[in-house]
Amino acid sequence: MAGTKNKLKKSVKFDPDYTHIFSLVWADGETSVFDLGLLPEKILNRLTWHGINAKLGDAHADAETVADARTDTLAVWESLESGEWYRRGGGRIPKLVAAIVGAYGLDEETAREKYDAMDRKTRKALESDPAIRKWELEEAERRAADVDSGVNFAELFGTENETETEN
Repeated sequence: MAGTKNKLKKSVKFDPDYTHIFSLVWADGETSVFDLGLLPEKILNRLTWHGINAKLGDAHADAETVADARTDTLAVWESLESGEWYRRGGGRIPKLVAAIVGAYGLDEETAREKYDAMDRKTRKALESDPAIRKWELEEAERRAADVDSGVNFAELFGTENETETEN
């Protein structure tokens, strides 16, 4: 199976009766069972820190500003404290969901449901969809138009720029 892209059929399956045991189901049908109770405490601690780093890193992966990243990370931490695992970010709409809404005119809830139902390959393909790309470019132009740096770059560079706005 060397070189195959999808080696796992199901990545992790927890046994609800034994929370310290999980299994990997391989694409060839074989299953490997792992008992966390057999690991030394120092290894369990490193796994915990690795998991926290990944979970909180994922929380702000779509953030565009430090403030958004902080908000998203703190929101995920609060959800973890309350026992909720499946939460991403601070409730902000993911970029691709916003693009679906903008490009295809769906409401946010429907777009989010469709996005959540997509596998990784479909989400990756969606990033290249012409309607999505067009909406993203238009959105970037709208955001750029809202920014007034106070600097006349055409003057700074000694050129005239036909897209320059009046200051």
